[in-house]
Amino acid sequence: MTSQVSACIFAALGCVHRLLILRLLFRAGNTGLTWGELKERTGCDETDLQDRVSVLLSVGLIARSMCKENERIHLRRNRFASLKSYFFETS
Repeated sequence: MTSQVSACIFAALGCVHRLLILRLLFRAGNTGLTWGELKERTGCDETDLQDRVSVLLSVGLIARSMCKENERIHLRRNRFASLKSYFFETS
């Protein structure tokens, strides 16, 4: 992971609402949450939630998937592992 990518990720983490979304998704486990569940638990309106999710998607911290008719949002745990390894690289 490059310094530029890491900086973009940290910038995305600089918002209380985006941190809340990540915390909720972390607690939800591998199944993630539906859009409706995420909206209900964050208390965000549709537009605000879309904006916040878009930022997290753009840096690869979360992903969308379809399960039956429901779109699910889930945490990309490997992205956090990559971020952790960035700090411990030896170069």
